[in-house]
Amino acid sequence: MGSGSQKAGDRTQINPGQLLFVRIQNRLYKAKKRARKISGYILESITEKEGFVPSAKRNQEKAIVPDISGIQCKEFGVSKLVIGSIHGLHRFSASEHINLAQKGYNSSLQYDTQYSLMYIYSSDSRMPVYYRLLPGNIREVKSFKNCFREAGLEKAVIIADKGFYSQTNLEMLLQEELLFILPLRRSNTLISYQDLKENTFKSGDAFFTHEERPIWYKTFEIASPTISTNKPLKAIVYLDEQLRIREEADYLRRIKTHPERYSIQEYHNRKDRFGTIALLTVLEENEEGTYETYKSRMSIEVIFDSMKNVLEADHTYMQNEQTLQGWMFVNHITLQWYQHLYIELKEKKLLKKVSVIDYIQILTDVKKIRINGTWYLNEFTAHTQKLIDKLGVKLI
Repeated sequence: MGSGSQKAGDRTQINPGQLLFVRIQNRLYKAKKRARKISGYILESITEKEGFVPSAKRNQEKAIVPDISGIQCKEFGVSKLVIGSIHGLHRFSASEHINLAQKGYNSSLQYDTQYSLMYIYSSDSRMPVYYRLLPGNIREVKSFKNCFREAGLEKAVIIADKGFYSQTNLEMLLQEELLFILPLRRSNTLISYQDLKENTFKSGDAFFTHEERPIWYKTFEIASPTISTNKPLKAIVYLDEQLRIREEADYLRRIKTHPERYSIQEYHNRKDRFGTIALLTVLEENEEGTYETYKSRMSIEVIFDSMKNVLEADHTYMQNEQTLQGWMFVNHITLQWYQHLYIELKEKKLLKKVSVIDYIQILTDVKKIRINGTWYLNEFTAHTQKLIDKLGVKLI
């Protein structure tokens, strides 16, 4: 254990009745022009009588460094979150040193070595507030409960995409007693379009207004497949007339431009479904509240489009799990800053004129320079000054 070939670092040394852990250091001897290893201070020792005994030097080090054993890196203060959304992403990885990288299927049915990224989004603050990296061979629905526990959520709603629904996923959600909104594909057999075919869908006062557009709806109770649940399972079909007109016109136009994929016969088969959205849920909210909650997913999509296209965080070259976790934490903080700038631009109604990237570029172009011991603003264009004034940025 204490051989002369011992490398610099820590080593063990055996004395009579005592096992020592010693710090080994390299010291350069100029006369011989080579390094020599010397024993440093004792880190800890183990004796038969006293057991494990830390050295005085190690006790001093521990007294200087604060105890952080009770702090978790993901304590983001989300226990006050009232409602959130889960979003799952898959990342491919070829590294053999990342245990999270496992063979599995993603939403595109690609089977490859990958890991999953689970995100929770707060619809109150409109910010991503929590993330968790998962092995690629673990189904997302199995991880929801532990994500909620770690995030300390009081209430959360899983808002999925259309590819998430399956009989197996539905049964697991019901079994775990989770709140969810699952959009259904228009071809799903749970949806009845009979009222739309008979032109009786718009009846009574079953409508509300969303972004100055009337939205009609109809609710159907769905029998739970094999799981008994205290919350009734229901499907809500929404009809947006403006969306229906746009989809119908688009399909008819494609019959002319892409006759190999679109036909008038298929148009007549689909025309009653244009402009509809069907949501499967156990929420006790009314139809308008469920619709508004589902539409908050659009903000989530903006965030993850930013992650892929702006931050280019849809792939990583990390070679082990520790660096992967650090890389993901930096991306999380960056994503929060990006979303903060996005919200600011949206509230000031500047998104059509200024992108987040433009905003960042403006901030990076403005600098302070030091001349003869005094700090001055650097030169920038009148266009930049105009944008700074519109954004309300105060230059100090």
